[in-house]
Amino acid sequence: MQAPTQRTVKRWGFRALLLASLTGAVLAYCGPLYFQAKGQALFVLTGGSMGETYPAGSAVIAEPVTPDQLRVDQVITFKETLAGKYVTHRIVALKTLARTEENGEPVLDESGEPVTDHYVQTQGDGNLTPDPNLTPVQQVRYLVIDGYPEVGNWLVWSRSLAGKLLLFAPPFILLLMAEIWSWRLAETRRVGSWNPFGTRGRRDAAATVV
Repeated sequence: MQAPTQRTVKRWGFRALLLASLTGAVLAYCGPLYFQAKGQALFVLTGGSMGETYPAGSAVIAEPVTPDQLRVDQVITFKETLAGKYVTHRIVALKTLARTEENGEPVLDESGEPVTDHYVQTQGDGNLTPDPNLTPVQQVRYLVIDGYPEVGNWLVWSRSLAGKLLLFAPPFILLLMAEIWSWRLAETRRVGSWNPFGTRGRRDAAATVV
């Protein structure tokens, strides 16, 4: 069996490096678009409140959820009432509370019955106590269905300046090198096919004189 030539090894090494660079760029930027096309969302957890379930730096996949689908023990992503930021925690209780006026009197509907509101009580798996505030069910946006540790850190890095340079610069450089290499190879073959003063032509001429 004939061993691969040095040129073959370089060619396949070049292709492998180019494929790896393109794969990294595609996964970083097309991965979130894939989940969006399915009607899902991708969140990066920056805190460690979910403990070992979803450590800090994890990427979690979530799908829209309606209030009537909420159950205890589900991991959800909701919008905090005060801070207005998204939080991913687990439901530990479902609560129904009577709505009250500022003076503490209950709000009544047209039939005289108390008006109630539905809430979820949440807690991070890594926290010892539940969250201090109840969350209205209308503020629950997503149900977490899967998660990938460390992938979130990589996604955040891929959108930094250093990440963009390292993901997108190598493919362009490699493609430019491939074009230059192909041009030089084609030029060498073209010149060698018609140049009467090439190396081979001079050797043949010398042999003829001798």
